[in-house]
Amino acid sequence: TTVWEVALLEKVMILVPLGLHASRGDQIRNARYFSERDAAMIVGDLNRENAAVLEMLSRFAVDDNERKRLGARARKLVRDDASKRISDILIGYNNMETDE
Repeated sequence: TTVWEVALLEKVMILVPLGLHASRGDQIRNARYFSERDAAMIVGDLNRENAAVLEMLSRFAVDDNERKRLGARARKLVRDDASKRISDILIGYNNMETDE
């Protein structure tokens, strides 16, 4: 959920998903979802890719436009009405039960 919340806040993301050995794969799917839409950067392994992470951090530290661009793209991928949508579904379900 953190990835989706960060996207909602339009923050740039450098994602380091857990591998299949340590997760169900949902972190990988979420990271790919944002990365494939040019809304986040993925680092596969912090231990082996320190230079890549430092390069990304340096770039974002000096390039406000790139940081804002990625954040804005991430924001476009998420909805901010989840609680309303869930409550509407539950109310609809409750109304279906009372109609019977």
